[in-house]
This record gives sequence, structure tokens and C-alpha cells, in this order.
Amino acid sequence: MSLREAHTAEVTNFAAVNDRKAYAFDPALLEAREAGSFWGVLDQLGISLAVSREYEHFIVLLSAANGIPRQSPLPLPHPSGLCYDPMRRELIVSSTRTPNLVFWMRLLQPEDFACETIPPGALEAQDDLFLPYRSVMLPGSLYIHEVVQMAGEVYATATGHNFLARLKQSGGWERVWSPALLADAGTEGFRRNFFQLNGIANGGTPEASFYTGFSDSLDGPKPWKSGYGPAGKGIVFSGATGKVIVRGLTCPHSPRLDNEKLWLCNSGHGEIGPAAAAFEPAIKMPGFTRGLAFHGDYVFTGLSRIIPQYEPYAPGVRPETSECGIRIHDSRTGAFVGALTWPHGYQIFDVQVLPGLRQASLPFNRNAAGQPNLWLRHLG
Repeated sequence: MSLREAHTAEVTNFAAVNDRKAYAFDPALLEAREAGSFWGVLDQLGISLAVSREYEHFIVLLSAANGIPRQSPLPLPHPSGLCYDPMRRELIVSSTRTPNLVFWMRLLQPEDFACETIPPGALEAQDDLFLPYRSVMLPGSLYIHEVVQMAGEVYATATGHNFLARLKQSGGWERVWSPALLADAGTEGFRRNFFQLNGIANGGTPEASFYTGFSDSLDGPKPWKSGYGPAGKGIVFSGATGKVIVRGLTCPHSPRLDNEKLWLCNSGHGEIGPAAAAFEPAIKMPGFTRGLAFHGDYVFTGLSRIIPQYEPYAPGVRPETSECGIRIHDSRTGAFVGALTWPHGYQIFDVQVLPGLRQASLPFNRNAAGQPNLWLRHLG
């Protein structure tokens, strides 16, 4: 059964059950190899990681409480941007493509057990379990990529229409920011995807934030595809001015502010590094870098394998040796700390740190008999 067919079934739209043949999750997608001290760092820091495996249609939470590595997946259609609110302990997931879906998940609370909807023995007492409690459907042409929270409001990149949207609590959206290039274009500036506006470095307000795109040309829809592709056409927009402040990038993604310093993924060259007036490559990796998160002195980066038809999007990465996984480096020195590689994995969009959660999990970690699936454990 195709993914399109599977995602039309009511139950498998959330895919929060795993006893239906209509949606069989392949445990090989979680087979993993560790290098260095990947699990040890998670255990030492007392954190979990949330990762969106975009083209494989699931998210996965990684943790290693008490030295026991754990992977907990949840199938969702085309997940991309992730946002975690540590105050509310809420995880927000954007599902890109058509229709655009945004899911809100919250940690299981004691009162949830009182509702008698959770089978006895279905959960481990120490689990930090996220339950989906709300979803919003948005027009598919928005082509949402990243989501962030600012002052309690959720914002998203409307990549298909070149602007930042504030998502309304009641549904729908409001355009709140766009590049200065569109100031004189009127509504025509929002009808076509000019920039592939994909990433948000959250500065607390739209004006204090920064945004990544594949180009700043208005020469037709998706102008970065002309010629050999987007090599060297990527840019960073300033939220304060709406103007370009960094050029010369190739498919930049995941801009992030760490101690007020802007970092990003120069994805097409497998690099990450700080960017002020120019990008400064700090660390080179064997994959399309996308998904960037900081915690203390560590930086966590997602790596994706190169899609054959999109090789021009990654001129600085060797397709035959590209990897899918997560790498940990010392953000001060660039020193390698650890890695988790999924040999059967493909594409990662985002990585988020879940601080203070030692054993984060999702409602897909038991079979129909209530027994734990062995493939949740690290097999390497």
C-alpha cells in the first residue's frame, strides 16, 4: 500500500498504533551504529533528542537514561520543523506538503490515567511520554517548513509564499513578516515561491530573528533551479531590515542563535558554522547538513543522504559516502564527540534538544499484546 493510500485511513493518519497491517513500520529504519560517545552524552546531560525523518514519514525521540539507549518513533506524514517549549513541555511538529498539518504533543500527566483510556501496564512509569492532543490543517500551498514559538505564539515559514506566518489559535494564519524585496511587488510577491524561505533563527520576535533562503531573485518561481542549481545562491535575511546580510551559501537551512551568535547549516557543502557578514565554515560532515541544536558546549547536527536527482543541491558532498544520522561536536573547538548513523536512513529535516527529559517517548512503543518492541533498543 502506498503512503498516500495509508494516510487516508483515519487511524493511520496519526499512525499512533502499530497493530494494523495497513501501516507497517519497518524496524530496519532504526538500526543504528554509534561512534564516539553519542549515547553517553545524552545520558550525561540528562536530555533527549527529537528528530524528524522527513522522507521516511516519522519522527523519533532518542534517549539513554541509565546507560540504556532508546529510540521511540511515531509515523507522521512528511514531518519537517520541530519546536519544543520547555516551560509547557510541549512538542510541536510541522508536516509539510499537502495538506499542511501542525501537531501539538504534550507530556502525559497523572490526570490522564484517571480517564481510564490507557490500558494497564501499557507504559513504563519512568517514560516521559508525549501524547498528540491537537492538530491544525492549513492550506497546502503554504509549504510550511520550520515552526517556532515567540511570546507564546507559534510562527511558521510559509515557504511556498515567501513570508513568515503567525498561526492563529482558532485556525488559519496571518502574514507578519516578509523580505524587503517584496515591498513593491504587491500581492504578486506572495503568489510564487521565489526564495525557498525555509529556516528561522528565533530571536524572540519576527524582527529580531533571521531567515534562510535558497536565493534572493525574483526571476520567476524557484529561480535557484536555473543553471546548475542553487550553488552559491543561498542567503540570510535580517528580520530587522528584511534585507540580505549573508550571501554565497548553498541550500542553507536551520539558522540558530547560540549566545546571540548566528549559526546555520550550509547544507550543500555538508558544513555548519557561524555567520555574521559572511559564513565561516567551522565543521565539515559527510552528508547534507540540516537540523541544528545547541545545548551547553555541544552542537547536534542532522545529516541526510543525497537524493540522486538532487545532486546539484549538494555540490560539496559526495553522494556515495553521504550518511543519515546525528553528529555531536564541541561547539567551541569543533572537536568530534559522537555520532549515531542509520544505515537504512535517508533524510532528516530537524533536530531539537528536549532538556530535562531522560526517557522521552511517543505512543508507538508497544505492540498489540502490550509488550515492548525490541527494535526500540539500540542494536549497534
